[in-house]
Amino acid sequence: MFAVRLREALRRTGLSQRAFAARMGRTEGAISRWVNGITEAKMDELVRIHQITGVSVDYLLGLVSDPHGHAGVTPALAPAALPSHEALRLAKRLESIEDDLRAARELAGLKK
Repeated sequence: MFAVRLREALRRTGLSQRAFAARMGRTEGAISRWVNGITEAKMDELVRIHQITGVSVDYLLGLVSDPHGHAGVTPALAPAALPSHEALRLAKRLESIEDDLRAARELAGLKK
Protein backbone atom coordinates (compact mmCIF):
# COMPACT_ATOMS: atom_id res chain seq x y z
CA MET A 1 0.00 0.00 0.00
CA PHE A 2 2.77 2.45 0.95
CA ALA A 3 4.62 2.04 -2.36
CA VAL A 4 1.48 2.60 -4.43
CA ARG A 5 0.46 5.65 -2.45
CA LEU A 6 3.96 7.14 -2.51
CA ARG A 7 4.15 6.73 -6.31
CA GLU A 8 0.77 8.42 -6.59
CA ALA A 9 1.86 11.29 -4.31
CA LEU A 10 5.01 11.86 -6.37
CA ARG A 11 2.99 11.80 -9.59
CA ARG A 12 0.50 14.33 -8.19
CA THR A 13 3.23 16.69 -7.03
CA GLY A 14 5.24 16.28 -10.22
CA LEU A 15 8.38 15.37 -8.29
CA SER A 16 10.89 13.01 -9.85
CA GLN A 17 12.48 10.41 -7.60
CA ARG A 18 15.73 12.37 -7.87
CA ALA A 19 14.14 15.67 -6.78
CA PHE A 20 12.20 13.92 -4.04
CA ALA A 21 15.36 12.18 -2.79
CA ALA A 22 17.15 15.53 -2.60
CA ARG A 23 14.31 17.10 -0.61
CA MET A 24 14.15 14.06 1.69
CA GLY A 25 17.92 14.01 2.20
CA ARG A 26 17.96 10.37 1.05
CA THR A 27 19.61 8.59 -1.85
CA GLU A 28 17.76 7.87 -5.08
CA GLY A 29 18.29 4.19 -4.30
CA ALA A 30 16.42 4.51 -1.00
CA ILE A 31 13.52 6.25 -2.72
CA SER A 32 13.49 3.63 -5.47
CA ARG A 33 13.26 0.88 -2.83
CA TRP A 34 10.25 2.66 -1.26
CA VAL A 35 8.54 3.22 -4.62
CA ASN A 36 9.08 -0.41 -5.62
CA GLY A 37 7.83 -1.80 -2.31
CA ILE A 38 11.17 -3.28 -1.25
CA THR A 39 11.40 -1.23 1.94
CA GLU A 40 9.19 1.29 3.71
CA ALA A 41 9.87 4.65 5.27
CA LYS A 42 10.35 5.06 9.01
CA MET A 43 8.02 7.25 11.06
CA ASP A 44 10.11 10.41 10.87
CA GLU A 45 10.42 9.90 7.12
CA LEU A 46 6.65 9.50 6.77
CA VAL A 47 6.20 12.87 8.45
CA ARG A 48 8.73 14.42 6.05
CA ILE A 49 6.94 12.82 3.07
CA HIS A 50 3.73 14.45 4.33
CA GLN A 51 5.47 17.82 4.59
CA ILE A 52 6.80 17.56 1.04
CA THR A 53 3.80 16.04 -0.76
CA GLY A 54 0.88 17.21 1.36
CA VAL A 55 -0.61 13.72 1.67
CA SER A 56 -1.40 12.49 5.16
CA VAL A 57 0.61 9.81 6.95
CA ASP A 58 -2.65 7.91 7.48
CA TYR A 59 -3.15 7.88 3.71
CA LEU A 60 0.42 6.70 3.05
CA LEU A 61 -0.15 3.85 5.52
CA GLY A 62 -3.48 2.90 3.95
CA LEU A 63 -5.59 3.87 6.94
CA VAL A 64 -7.77 6.35 5.05
CA SER A 65 -8.83 6.59 1.43
CA ASP A 66 -8.43 10.37 1.01
CA PRO A 67 -4.88 11.68 0.43
CA HIS A 68 -5.52 14.51 2.86
CA GLY A 69 -6.87 12.22 5.57
CA HIS A 70 -10.37 13.71 5.52
CA ALA A 71 -12.40 10.78 4.25
CA GLY A 72 -13.38 7.64 6.08
CA VAL A 73 -11.30 4.56 6.59
CA THR A 74 -10.36 2.54 3.52
CA PRO A 75 -13.18 -0.04 3.26
CA ALA A 76 -10.85 -3.04 3.12
CA LEU A 77 -9.26 -1.95 6.38
CA ALA A 78 -12.39 -0.80 8.20
CA PRO A 79 -12.93 -3.85 10.43
CA ALA A 80 -9.32 -3.92 11.63
CA ALA A 81 -8.49 -0.21 11.50
CA LEU A 82 -6.91 1.35 14.55
CA PRO A 83 -7.17 4.96 15.67
CA SER A 84 -4.31 6.98 14.17
CA HIS A 85 -2.56 7.48 17.50
CA GLU A 86 -2.66 3.75 18.22
CA ALA A 87 -1.35 2.86 14.76
CA LEU A 88 1.46 5.38 15.22
CA ARG A 89 2.32 3.95 18.64
CA LEU A 90 2.43 0.42 17.24
CA ALA A 91 4.50 1.50 14.24
CA LYS A 92 7.04 3.17 16.54
CA ARG A 93 7.17 0.06 18.72
CA LEU A 94 7.70 -2.15 15.67
CA GLU A 95 10.47 0.13 14.48
CA SER A 96 12.12 -0.14 17.90
CA ILE A 97 11.87 -3.94 17.81
CA GLU A 98 13.38 -4.00 14.31
CA ASP A 99 16.27 -1.80 15.52
CA ASP A 100 16.85 -4.15 18.47
CA LEU A 101 16.80 -7.17 16.18
CA ARG A 102 19.25 -5.51 13.78
CA ALA A 103 21.60 -4.71 16.68
CA ALA A 104 21.37 -8.27 18.02
CA ARG A 105 22.18 -9.68 14.58
CA GLU A 106 25.18 -7.40 14.30
CA LEU A 107 26.42 -8.54 17.72
CA ALA A 108 25.99 -12.15 16.66
CA GLY A 109 27.85 -11.47 13.42
CA LEU A 110 24.84 -12.17 11.21
CA LYS A 111 23.95 -10.12 8.13
CA LYS A 112 20.16 -10.27 7.79
